[in-house]
Amino acid sequence: TKSLRFRASGSTYMSRTFGTPTAATTWTFSLWVKRGTLSTSQDILWATGSEFYFASDDTLRLYATAADRITTTAKFRDPSSWLHIVLSNNANAITLYVNNQSVGTYTGSTTFNTAIAHNFGRNGGGSGYLDGYGARVCWVDNAALTPSSFGYLNTEINEWVTLSRSACKAVVDAGGTNSFMLDFEDGTSLTTLGNDYSTKNNDWTLTNHSLTAGVTYDWMEDRPGNSYAVLNPLDKNASASTSNANLTTTGSNAGYVVRGSIAMTAGKWYWEQTHNSGGAFGWCGIASDTASLSSQPAADSQQWAYYGGSGNKYNGAANSAYGATWTNADVIGVALDMDAGTLTFYKNGVSQGVAYSTGLTGKTFF
Repeated sequence: TKSLRFRASGSTYMSRTFGTPTAATTWTFSLWVKRGTLSTSQDILWATGSEFYFASDDTLRLYATAADRITTTAKFRDPSSWLHIVLSNNANAITLYVNNQSVGTYTGSTTFNTAIAHNFGRNGGGSGYLDGYGARVCWVDNAALTPSSFGYLNTEINEWVTLSRSACKAVVDAGGTNSFMLDFEDGTSLTTLGNDYSTKNNDWTLTNHSLTAGVTYDWMEDRPGNSYAVLNPLDKNASASTSNANLTTTGSNAGYVVRGSIAMTAGKWYWEQTHNSGGAFGWCGIASDTASLSSQPAADSQQWAYYGGSGNKYNGAANSAYGATWTNADVIGVALDMDAGTLTFYKNGVSQGVAYSTGLTGKTFF
């Protein structure tokens, strides 16, 4: 239904102390995750002596009994897609799956599913914070399952997708004492967001997450089957960085460019950008797939933008008076109609009029 955003910059994570398991060495962990910041060590699941994490080289690793026991060959660096990850333990024979593909095995013990504290999204030392999104997090005590218990291949779109919520709940309900299903469906409070949707009532505690409207709001529409565009950490100028699950960008160079993760070639699109700091030196707009990552819109004919400092619109050397100036805390809306070829900007909900109505064809990104 929804996802929970994990912001490494905000030290967000979840925790729960497991009870005495029905079967300590037989269990299944299933979750959906969409990556944010890349190339840093980030914990998915941690318990004293065991760690399941994205390494700084973007591989997935399982650490147990004082060493990495699984290290995937694949590197998981796609910021635009959701991954279905399953760890299945059959009497200490563990298989790791990603999108229904086996990517590693380990025979040996872990401390997962034992009566100790478990963290989701950071390690016990208060570091290794996860940056990205989590959805439909399931644990099944006393059953070693395959990904098909939680998902299936949709042949119409050739993607691995989640089963229905009721089907996943039935699988978890059939499990043992420590089983749970977090679907993040109740955003009444941070407490209810951590509620176990299964019959086991194994709720989790959220730490440092926020339900306050604004840039730190963490209850998200971005979810498996409905993946939203984000800032692309693989398609940006070197002077820029991304954070907060790729919804924030920071940079010191007035000419830096960060493109979005999903191209727009047809249809109608709308998004908003909030300027947080730096005064009236913000640009907001679109760039083609051939636009320079190191040139600002005033120097690149493949960018079309609205500039906060003057309120002018820019497309390479061509610029002219357009709308109001904007600065910190202003929200700039962008309406792009690729069918009609028009681009309109809004300041705090007020239309500034059509900025461009020619030249908007091909592959563009926010």
